[in-house]
Amino acid sequence: MSQGNGWALSRIRKNLADNPCTVPCLFFRDRVLMTEHGPMSADGGKELLVLVDGGIQRGFWYGHVLKVKGQNGNGEDYWVALIVRSGQAIDAPTVPLVFERYYHHMRIRSNYSPLYADDEEDVFAVRDNFDDACLALAEMIRRFDPSKRMEREIDSMEYIKPEGRLDPRSLDVYGLCGQMDENGGFPSPPEYVYPDAGA
Repeated sequence: MSQGNGWALSRIRKNLADNPCTVPCLFFRDRVLMTEHGPMSADGGKELLVLVDGGIQRGFWYGHVLKVKGQNGNGEDYWVALIVRSGQAIDAPTVPLVFERYYHHMRIRSNYSPLYADDEEDVFAVRDNFDDACLALAEMIRRFDPSKRMEREIDSMEYIKPEGRLDPRSLDVYGLCGQMDENGGFPSPPEYVYPDAGA
């Protein structure tokens, strides 16, 4: 649009802001979200989500910090920082809904891929507390290189594996098979409820 059409852009922005049915999402804008009571964290503990890469490198790359129960109910709970890749774009207009949708796509639908790692803590780290797990995730993000974390397709029949090894520990946190209903389908993802436009 030309400079003289600033009034049109202003009108568009005003109408977007005024209409309760044109709601912006948070995650792709802010990239780092935290909640005091996460749906995936043991005992409803804190959770942190990071959008590491928003679809530029063959999918969406998410960082996650959450509390995990000690093995078989024995032992101390611990904190995990991890990075996974997913084909699913996850976002919402509210922080709780972002976390609920993330839970749905990762735990209910198992829509994620474990990654390759060169170092023990490239994509997964265990810590004693939330802050230290966040620092471990920050270091993973500093070293993040998607070409070292997943197979690359050469053609439809051949793939190149990166150096390092596949780190399957995210499976222990998110599970593998998803949670289908009795008909073999998945429940619908959590929906946003628009405010009453007439209110």
